[in-house]
Amino acid sequence: MVQTLIDGTNFLIILSVDRGQIPKILMKIPSNDNTAKCGNEKSTCKIPGCFFHEIEKLKQYSGRNFKHNKNELTQRIYELANTTIFDDKLPKKIEIIWNKKMLHTAGLCIANEIQNLKKERYARIHISLKVCDSAVRIRDTLIHEICHVASWLIDGVQDSHGDSWKFYAKKCNEIHPELPMITRCHNYRINYKIYYECIQCSARVGRYTKSLNTERFLCTRCKGTLVMVPLLRKDGTPIQPYVRPFAMYVKQNYRKVMHEMPHYFHGDVMKKLSKDYIAEKKEKSLNLF
Repeated sequence: MVQTLIDGTNFLIILSVDRGQIPKILMKIPSNDNTAKCGNEKSTCKIPGCFFHEIEKLKQYSGRNFKHNKNELTQRIYELANTTIFDDKLPKKIEIIWNKKMLHTAGLCIANEIQNLKKERYARIHISLKVCDSAVRIRDTLIHEICHVASWLIDGVQDSHGDSWKFYAKKCNEIHPELPMITRCHNYRINYKIYYECIQCSARVGRYTKSLNTERFLCTRCKGTLVMVPLLRKDGTPIQPYVRPFAMYVKQNYRKVMHEMPHYFHGDVMKKLSKDYIAEKKEKSLNLF
């Protein structure tokens, strides 16, 4: 007896089945289903003016232009999402704050209600300045937070990542299939400026500034000594940190002036150092002539 089955890969499979025997595959023929899509191809929406799929290629939001145009980018993303996904049910503008203190969290939505007769609901979004350092990360994080905003302002529900949020997240992916799957947590690799490495197990610790005291703190894995990894350019050459002349002058003379002015505050000492630095600079320029 011969049976035909269609598996999940759009192939027509012909099986030979006899009594008391294991089914054998006789033939595997590709099906004629032209509507099936290849799993490797990522579809994009056909909405006019949508720039979500090419956001990382736009010059005004990459490289040096990213820092200057990120406020414009957040507003464009919000307006497009409000129009295409939420049917303009959200406010035309919403407060979006760049948060310097969020070091691991990409975004945060603060939703509350004004206690008055109307009980007006409001929401604002915080975007991490440290974590969201690219246009793609801003897009994905902002849409995630807008789903929280819609859940509160449209449905009046504050259930974190509950059914209301999941509904809007699913709607975002259905309307804009070029977006990655909107999930509860991000998996961004945080790009730290400074790295400290253990000399024993080679474990690394990232920091945004040179704030880790290597004499006081040790490696959490093996209790080894931490050393700062030298900053390198793309070609592998080390970067020499630039120190301003006045900062170097303060470093060399601060204690001396502080002892001369024991009853003065830090601001007074800095004013004295500034005057001395200007006078010394003028004297050196006169000696050149």
